[in-house]
Amino acid sequence: MNRYKAKALAEGVICSALSVVLVLIGIFFPSVATLLTMLAGVPMMYLGMRRGIRILVASILVSVLVVFLVTNHLVGSLLTAVMSFLPGMAMGYALRKRFTFSGIIFSGGGILLFGFVFQLALFNAMGDGQGVANMVNQTLDGVRQTTAEVLAGMQGQIPDQGQDLQAILNQTLDMVRDTIFLYLPAFLIGAAVVMSYLLFMLGAFLLNRTRPVRILYQPFWAFCAPRSMCYLAGVLYLIASFSSDSTVWTAALKNILVLLYGYFAVCGMSFIDYKLKKKISSGYGRTAIYFAVFCVGYMFLGMLFQGLCILGMIDGVFGFRIREESVRHE
Repeated sequence: MNRYKAKALAEGVICSALSVVLVLIGIFFPSVATLLTMLAGVPMMYLGMRRGIRILVASILVSVLVVFLVTNHLVGSLLTAVMSFLPGMAMGYALRKRFTFSGIIFSGGGILLFGFVFQLALFNAMGDGQGVANMVNQTLDGVRQTTAEVLAGMQGQIPDQGQDLQAILNQTLDMVRDTIFLYLPAFLIGAAVVMSYLLFMLGAFLLNRTRPVRILYQPFWAFCAPRSMCYLAGVLYLIASFSSDSTVWTAALKNILVLLYGYFAVCGMSFIDYKLKKKISSGYGRTAIYFAVFCVGYMFLGMLFQGLCILGMIDGVFGFRIREESVRHE
């Protein structure tokens, strides 16, 4: 028993040290902070997968203390724990308890979402309760002022259309501001889930190659929306189409729809990846193709998103991949 405890303590110290070093490098080199923040969660994921609650709690406390002693910033140290250490530990512990793939992703995503909300709350508190609103308004006001100066310089060329263009611009920026505030919850939830997925896949990639462990996960080409979810999205879309009020419930409904559309778009991309992997087996090769398409067609991202969303819903309703796989196994 003593030997087991000593080994567990040694693993906790090593994992904590690796995560803290990565976080500190990210603090002093902000250009790579995002990547290192994700990498810092990988040792904690391994620790969560291997050890119990006591070692995890002790490692978190020691890691936060070390970061605090180096940076002398308590709030920043707590945010580091929430955004770097805790998500990896939560997903590792979920792996230890044999959660489903979605359960593992949402366990890390829930902690990241709490971190996002905590940061926004602090930002709002520093701005007398209007920090986020002031930031958005200042950004849009800067765009409005810059465009007004450009239109003023072109006043001699378009004397009649200048005021009309300025009015259209002001109306568009007001719509952008309202859209940002309306869909901010959906953006935060989506960002938390995406970051959790990327952290888990990065951890699975590294740990499967460096340790004698095998982390099973759902490959990207296997993402498929359930048929019931597609029907639910259709019903919610009809309800939202006939809801012209601006209540909290309507806003929540629209945010749910945006999240569903985002997931359908991911499933549409997954369907394309499923078909493409028959021609190109290398995941790196397919990723390079998708990156090239993004670089070339970034101006048409709106159309691409809608097309992927429709494709994901069609695949979810008719189950093309499920039928193909069942025929193949027969």
